[in-house]
Amino acid sequence: MKKGDRDGDDSPSHVSQPSSSPSTEDGVRDYTSKASMQDTAAQLLEEYARAGKCVLVRAGYLDLLGNNWSCTVVGDGWVDTVVVRGAEDSRKSEVKVVRMDAKEWEEGVPR
Repeated sequence: MKKGDRDGDDSPSHVSQPSSSPSTEDGVRDYTSKASMQDTAAQLLEEYARAGKCVLVRAGYLDLLGNNWSCTVVGDGWVDTVVVRGAEDSRKSEVKVVRMDAKEWEEGVPR
């Protein structure tokens, strides 16, 4: 996604941000893309590929109608789960990125 492709957000993409600061304290980032769901999904995958140092675990549609798309990407000490939903205006899409750090997993595992 190019700078400024997201409504009201001129910051660099979430992919280039350090894994320890995914833009909110809870690791969730929501935004509306000015591109269709298919274009947004392709742009996200291209961003992860350009950023490198991560592996695409899975990607695909979540429903039979193709209205929801998701991918899971694993990096060094982090996992991103991305969901892209078609918006009412088919020229836009809603994006949610949830990032979990290895520290969060370690804290949640009983010993």
